[in-house]
Amino acid sequence: MPYTLSIESKGSYLHATVTGQNGRETVIGYFEEIRAACRSRDCYRVLVEERLEGPRFSLPELFQLAAEVTALSGATFEVLAYVDVHAESDSVQQVAGQVAQPGSAIGVFVTVAEAERWLRNEQHS
Repeated sequence: MPYTLSIESKGSYLHATVTGQNGRETVIGYFEEIRAACRSRDCYRVLVEERLEGPRFSLPELFQLAAEVTALSGATFEVLAYVDVHAESDSVQQVAGQVAQPGSAIGVFVTVAEAERWLRNEQHS
C-alpha cells in the first residue's frame, strides 16, 4: 500500500499518523487499520494526523469517500479528531458534520495541538 501508518497510545486516545500518497485506497486502508487498532486496544477515541502527498479530493469525491469510510467503520469511533496538514480548504469540515454517526463526535482541525485540546475536553469523555 502507498502509505505508512503509526499509531501511538496517548492514554485516553490513539494518535494515528499517516504518510504517503493521497488516494481512495490509501484512505480506506488506513481507516481499516485504525479501526482494527481501536478494537485490539479497546480505545475508540482517535486523533488522525493525515500527512498524505498529492492532489486533494474534490468536494463530491470527498463526500463519496467519507460515506464509504463511515459505512466501513460503522460506530467504531466514539470521538474522532482529524487533521489534514495539507488541506487547502475547509471542505473536510463541510463533509464531517454530514457523515457523523449518531452518538459519535467528529472534529476537523487545522493543527494537531487544536485536535489534542478538543480530545481532552471533558464533554467528549
